Amino acid sequence: MTAHRILLIGALSLLCSCSPGRWAVNEQNDYFTLFNKDHDYTQGLIVSHENENRSISVGQKIFTAVHKKEAPAPSDERPYAGYLFTEFRKYSDEPPIGERPYAAIELGFVGPGALGKEAQCGVHRMLGQLCPKGWPQQLDAEPGITLRAGTSITKSTDFLFTKGEIVYDVEGELGNISTGLILGNTVRYRLAPGLTAFAGPKLHLVAHDIFLDGNTFQKSASVTRNWAFSELGGGVVMDIPYFPRTTWFIKIQSKQYKEQGGTYNHGGVEFSWEN
Repeated sequence: MTAHRILLIGALSLLCSCSPGRWAVNEQNDYFTLFNKDHDYTQGLIVSHENENRSISVGQKIFTAVHKKEAPAPSDERPYAGYLFTEFRKYSDEPPIGERPYAAIELGFVGPGALGKEAQCGVHRMLGQLCPKGWPQQLDAEPGITLRAGTSITKSTDFLFTKGEIVYDVEGELGNISTGLILGNTVRYRLAPGLTAFAGPKLHLVAHDIFLDGNTFQKSASVTRNWAFSELGGGVVMDIPYFPRTTWFIKIQSKQYKEQGGTYNHGGVEFSWEN
């Protein structure tokens, strides 16, 4: 199955989502932080539709090296890679109170067919910037499948005069794109009418990551992946009448691979609405 067919299946599934639910457009990039470095995980776009017991997502992710004027890319920097994917997620029909278990399957495609070079270079040209020169050495074509299962547990909490909640998350994934375990929690508090803040840590245990380890079935560029890295995230949610719900967030991550220069930051913005 080609990358374009995978994307088309996901897009058609989204368009045929006639049942009431929540639409979301999520854009991730390090230009949403104060430290715009334009490398590593440099761009992500995800469009999704979710109702009470299922969600469908279609997206693209782009990864690049630090020094983008060098060709080939330095061997101690993250490989160039594009990734197109669609995910189908099913939530439990009768979950325990305060919990939301789910299972998911993600189908995707790594390589030139994922259009990472075309997307990044197209934006750079519009901004009057040069196209990164390391794309000829991007990861080779490889279809991907990832199975996921997890749950979220929500509990109420009070802080001073504000009511909030704590969400505990656990997710396991298995596949040739990524294999590992993610543990985390998020605290949410309402600061004012229409304004909610959230923050919390996560621990990523990583047994495999194609964007660090390189192609699964053939030799390709790679770096020395760390088995674990931590993440601290936070942001705000704004609910304004007659406008989509707007969420801004930032994530600060420890080193994901040994050659990485230090912590890495990226952020994002999401617009969501009910249909």
